[in-house]
Amino acid sequence: MVRQQFSESIQWIVVGFIATMSLLFLFPPDFLLAKQFSGFAIHWMFICLILGIVSLFIGNEKFMHTGFLSSGIIAFYLMNSFNTDLRLANFNNSNAITVLFANLTLGDDNEEKTLSSLYLKDADVIVIEELTPDQAQLLTRLKARYPFQLSFPRVDPLGKAVLSKLNFINQNTTEIHGIPVLHVQFANDSKDSFNLIVSNCLPPITMSSYQNVSFFLDSLATLIAGEYKNTIVAANFNLVPWSRELRNFRVKAGLISSRRDNTEGSSNTKAFGILNTPNNEIFYSKELECSMFHVVNDSKSQQLGLYGRYQRRSFFEKK
Repeated sequence: MVRQQFSESIQWIVVGFIATMSLLFLFPPDFLLAKQFSGFAIHWMFICLILGIVSLFIGNEKFMHTGFLSSGIIAFYLMNSFNTDLRLANFNNSNAITVLFANLTLGDDNEEKTLSSLYLKDADVIVIEELTPDQAQLLTRLKARYPFQLSFPRVDPLGKAVLSKLNFINQNTTEIHGIPVLHVQFANDSKDSFNLIVSNCLPPITMSSYQNVSFFLDSLATLIAGEYKNTIVAANFNLVPWSRELRNFRVKAGLISSRRDNTEGSSNTKAFGILNTPNNEIFYSKELECSMFHVVNDSKSQQLGLYGRYQRRSFFEKK
């Protein structure tokens, strides 16, 4: 009897541990280790699912219910971190614009070949992140097709550039809490104006850097919500989509994710590719809709970036 009670107590301790860990993955406290481990929420979700399946076969109801319930709650929470309501709009607007958001350092090809492959995509706007001074010199070769260029090369990963077929109405480079932000406003042939915001952050590795990223995102969201309409944000904040910082940014700025789930726009076709969560993203404001979104690869099938087509929602189109 004592042994049975001891075994029962151990099971309840394990149940409490699983439930606590699940909550910590979703709502990490302001501790560095907890925030870093929250990036493995998808892995923990599958561990809970496997626990539930195994417990189902061995007849342990406590572990079965705990595993399935934890897995379901995490899945629901993660699902709402993406744009699960996204239904790609019909391409019925000839005034839609296409945006290619790429990183020249991600592929296996050399930079000149990579740039040529991006050139062949013939997007209206090309956004380059992590632009170095050497790469900035290569961009001048695209002047014939992309005469309007705004470059901000740096030796650290915070460099960036915007190459456009469309004339710039306005352009500026600012720093918010030490992080550079590019803003370009341009108009299509129908004189509809669009605002493009480009920014990225270094990976946060300390609590201080997490706080700095949070302050930056709050300030950037306030700026976007207060001043810009028809906004497209090409960004890599090095945060998982379900992080509190990024979720608050999207809500405060009124932005929508182009991804429907963590595999949207992913080129990883391996068995465990679903466990990988890319950090680069193209957000867009509620006045716009997405009619195309896919990954861009190099000649060796390595991901270079994202390609999206965006147009005015019919409700917001000019009458």
